[in-house]
Amino acid sequence: MKYFTRGEIINRIKTSLDDYDDSKNIGDLFDGLFNSDYYIIGSYKAALALDSNWQADWYDLLTQYSVDLPGVFGALQLVRHYNEDTIGIEDISIDEFLNPEKIANQVEYILAAYQMDKILISNNLDYESRLTKHVKALLLK
Repeated sequence: MKYFTRGEIINRIKTSLDDYDDSKNIGDLFDGLFNSDYYIIGSYKAALALDSNWQADWYDLLTQYSVDLPGVFGALQLVRHYNEDTIGIEDISIDEFLNPEKIANQVEYILAAYQMDKILISNNLDYESRLTKHVKALLLK
């Protein structure tokens, strides 16, 4: 299985839309899919996924965050630069550094947030948009 692909993220969004009614918003959908559980279970499996050629789908994002190293080190660069930009934390703690599951989860979250932002911008939506039939149709296209 190939991890961290754009297609995988889009498919997760599309196949989960029916699990959310119009009392929920896009932020609820996003958090439920990408912020509620580990993306990869098992340190060895996560380490292998991070050491794969996961960057292939994400050139534009990686350029934005100055990620120029492959594999695991590219993942660590991405997490560090993303955290600097979004929450002001400049370093990855040693506990995070030594936990491939946590790094894999953070990478998946960052990639998913980037992809979701692109979808929302292209459809003039935001994370507070209710998951109405019309909004779900926009997310499916």
